[in-house]
Amino acid sequence: LAYATIYALCSRTIRYIVLHKGGEKITLTTCNIWKKNCNIQVPINMVNCTIHRTNVGSIIPLKLKDKRFYYLLEKSGTFLNPELFDHTLRYRQYRNL
Repeated sequence: LAYATIYALCSRTIRYIVLHKGGEKITLTTCNIWKKNCNIQVPINMVNCTIHRTNVGSIIPLKLKDKRFYYLLEKSGTFLNPELFDHTLRYRQYRNL
């Protein structure tokens, strides 16, 4: 049970977010244990940021359309371009994604 919990948490924790040229797609790189399926490429309109980057808390949950659970992004990490993050993955009111 502990192993399954650790695996689930690691596979949902985001290490990098890469914005592709043109700004239509992003790649989420997760901290997967076996490095299998650790890159997820999705259109930017399929990602919903549920809280703003400057809100209280240490984690930003990201909801992907057609995925069951949230992906987790730690706020303590480095945002190389915070304005670009706010503009592309901006906080939106929760929609049924």
